[in-house]
Amino acid sequence: MDSHDHIWVANRPRSLEANDKYASLNPPQGDCCVPAPPVLEFDMAGNLMQGWGGPGPGYEWPDTEHGMFVDYKDNVWIAATAARTPKS
Repeated sequence: MDSHDHIWVANRPRSLEANDKYASLNPPQGDCCVPAPPVLEFDMAGNLMQGWGGPGPGYEWPDTEHGMFVDYKDNVWIAATAARTPKS
């Protein structure tokens, strides 16, 4: 929870099976089921305020999101794991 009493949720959209995200496949294979982004913010009434995160150009995103902390300045910190680089 942040200083505005908003609730932050960590989601793991890349852990879904293909049939759980038909509309987000290329080409789309259904009219529904687009996964929510990895970070979600809700107000106290349950309204979605914003959602963000996930892999994208220009930055690295972890492989598996699994925790979150909002500090006293409302900075959102994400705990996650990344794939290991094989040793040569």
